[in-house]
Order: sequence, then C-alpha cells, then structure tokens
Amino acid sequence: MGGFLSGLAAGALVLGLGGRLVMSLLVLVQGGQPEWSLGGTAQVVILGTAMGPPAGVLFALVKRRLPSGLLHRGLTFGAVHGAIWVGAYFLRPTGPVELRAAPVRGAILFGVLLLGFGVTLAALDHALSRPVPDPRRRNVPLNVAIGIAALGALVVAVLALVSR
Repeated sequence: MGGFLSGLAAGALVLGLGGRLVMSLLVLVQGGQPEWSLGGTAQVVILGTAMGPPAGVLFALVKRRLPSGLLHRGLTFGAVHGAIWVGAYFLRPTGPVELRAAPVRGAILFGVLLLGFGVTLAALDHALSRPVPDPRRRNVPLNVAIGIAALGALVVAVLALVSR
C-alpha cells in the first residue's frame, strides 16, 4: 500500500505540478511565452497523478534490488524510469509539438524531472514504510522539512510564471 500512496503523492507533486512547470520552462527556453489555463494545468496534474501509483508499486517491488541509500535508490529508479519514458515518449517523431521543436531540451528537462520523481518516490516510500512515530516526540524529520521547502519553492516559481 505504501508504494501506491507514495506513487500517488509523488505523481501529483512532481509529475503533475513539476511537469507543468517543466512544460513552461521548455516554452521559455524556446523564446515563447507560456500560457496557463486551469483546464490545461488540471489535465497535466491528473495525468501525473495517474502515472504515479503504477511507478510506486513497481518501486515497492524492486527497491530491495536497487542500491542502498535513499538518494542512490531514488536516483537509480528515476534514471531507469526516465530512460524508458524519455526514450519511448519524448523523442518519438510524433510527440507533443513543444517537444518536437526541441526534443533534446525536452528530454533533458523531463529527464531531470523524472530523477526528481525517483528521489521523491523513494523518500515518500521510506517515510510510509516506517512505523508511525510516537506522537509525544516533536522531531520533524529532515526529509519532511526539505519536502515542504521544495513544495514552497515550486509554488513560488509557479506563481512567478503565472503572474507574467
């Protein structure tokens, strides 16, 4: 169950919101002006959320065979997962129009996004796999603090792009 839930959360945050941000960065890199709509953003977030759980379940099945350490495990899974998606989807000649204009840039940006997805997935899986801590202890784990900071930075970046 942890793999499904961690995939759901990582998919929504990284693949959904992060994917929307990467799409805007790709348009900016090509000299265009990103256009956002509520419907378009919802579509990307829903797609990212839907792609997360299968990856989370796969991660839960193979994590013991990946390198030890949270970062190494996440980067390895993200790299393999990214190679499959980037190779199969983003570099094909009939891919999205934004990526056909700059396939290498798109592959790099989405490849980095998928590395981040792997690390986020590994961190969430690790957090959900541990026993629930004693509520009397007030220690906030470092990875939760980093996740909150990253989410805040993402929100600021999205607001900055939208306000243009």
